[in-house]
Amino acid sequence: MVLIIMSLFLQFKLAFWVVAGIPSSFLGAILFLPTFDVSINMVSMFGFIIALGIVVDDAIIAGENIFSHIQEGMSYQEAAIKGVSEVAKPLTYAILTNIVAFLPLLLLPGSMKLLFGAIPIVVVLCFAVSWVEALFILPSHLAHINDKHPSKIEIWFKKTQQKCHLKLNHFIEHVYLPFLNKCLKRPALVLCIACFIFCIVLAYAFSGKMGFSLYPKMDGRWVKASYEISSSSTEQQAIVLRARLATNAQSMIKAYELQSSVVSTRSIIRDNSVEVALLLVESEEREFSTGQIKEFWREHAKSLPKAGKLRFSGARRGSSAISTASLTIELRHSDSQILALAWQDAVEFLQSSENVVATVNTMEEGKPQWKLTLNENGRALGLDASELAAQMRASLYGVRAQRQHRLRNQVTTLVRLPLHERGDVNKIESLLIRTKTGGYAPLGSVATIKKVLAPGFILRRKGQRIEKIGAEILPEESIPAVAQMVKNYLVPDLEWRYPGIKVVFGGDQEEIANSVSRLQLGTGFALAGIYILLAIAFRSYSQPIVIMAIIPFGAVGAILGAYGLRFRLEYC
Repeated sequence: MVLIIMSLFLQFKLAFWVVAGIPSSFLGAILFLPTFDVSINMVSMFGFIIALGIVVDDAIIAGENIFSHIQEGMSYQEAAIKGVSEVAKPLTYAILTNIVAFLPLLLLPGSMKLLFGAIPIVVVLCFAVSWVEALFILPSHLAHINDKHPSKIEIWFKKTQQKCHLKLNHFIEHVYLPFLNKCLKRPALVLCIACFIFCIVLAYAFSGKMGFSLYPKMDGRWVKASYEISSSSTEQQAIVLRARLATNAQSMIKAYELQSSVVSTRSIIRDNSVEVALLLVESEEREFSTGQIKEFWREHAKSLPKAGKLRFSGARRGSSAISTASLTIELRHSDSQILALAWQDAVEFLQSSENVVATVNTMEEGKPQWKLTLNENGRALGLDASELAAQMRASLYGVRAQRQHRLRNQVTTLVRLPLHERGDVNKIESLLIRTKTGGYAPLGSVATIKKVLAPGFILRRKGQRIEKIGAEILPEESIPAVAQMVKNYLVPDLEWRYPGIKVVFGGDQEEIANSVSRLQLGTGFALAGIYILLAIAFRSYSQPIVIMAIIPFGAVGAILGAYGLRFRLEYC
């Protein structure tokens, strides 16, 4: 395609050698990749695609200048020497500025560097090899072109080229140049219009209406709905809930005509939840995304009776709800009680937002447990916490009665309550506890029983306990707005009410902040490097500023392109 398009404006042989510089540059870059510990993979291939257009530009600059001298009547060898000598300096500085522009990507931290660290290396190597190819190899090829006996294809391309050349000249003389003259006569008006468009487009991008994410969202194949149930619920109640949820899923599939998108349905009853999951076909084979099907189900499930907390998840298999949340907040404090109070306030704040459809946190990911606290009656009977814990362990887990050897194995015999007494949570309060006087008292009379959730895991950093809260936000374009609301209102309120607490963003927001901070530093050095190179090339301090003023306007095209294609802004 590149060869055909270039042949419409340049000689076929000239266009061929210009295009031949593309694989030459790529092969040269591949030769040096092992030196930088970079392999051929999807990321490095993406780097080659980025470099493709710029590598072609380098060869076109040299080739087109040589071609213009050939049209003036010079021989191929003379045109090659003169043409490349005229563009050697600007071409060198152009490639150097491109190299400097990609170097900040090497400063990306964490997973971003692991994912995209190969791109600047690939691009820089392609630029370096293309410089050698454009200034030395390409002129050598063009200097020895034999144009005495053109082929039929070349004759056809030459006729087509003449037609395209006439149309291009007509466009330049009758459209482009008159419009350019009008712009040059009104520089203030042109500058104002350009700045106005730049400000409008940039304001729209930063308004949060386009949305922003660290990575493109990978569409999973599982959509899950789960009821949180009490551990005191009977098995029959859990079965009824599972049947309701499964029936609702089937009616949702029929209502939205998703029969071709769903492979199978899976349901399971856990200790404290009832879950129904839909396995979908691959994303390329269905009309709706996982997120859309999840929202269909959420809307359809509003008709279900209130029987517990109902949650929906469209996460990929093996990923947790926290890791896939739209917004993640970390609360840090050395006191667990203060942390629990702050966690409740933060959850209530998030749920008050109309854009937050669900929340999840690490305090709810653990298993339910009973928390026993001795009351005054228990202390009066001479019990203490350690003795109460020992009796509870002996009753439920068992106490060792004997230990004997059987061949090479050791067999331990435990004595504990029968299954019908220790397997029913409703009988916990009536469990008998032996007192100091030798009598027995029900557990509920000597201790306060409270059902709590044990933490799924305990995370500490610098002596502070950390709890994470994840929020699912819809539409996704509202994520920056909700994050700003948390920063402006929730964070100051928690810091004022709970001294010593630290509230930070986690997950994608934390990595975005770190990456943007490092990239801003690298971009500053890159702009300084580009300015220095241009100042040397033009021998002026003001001209580089005029040229670099066009850089921000490149963002206008990128943002308008993303808007036109209905894409969100993404860090990568």
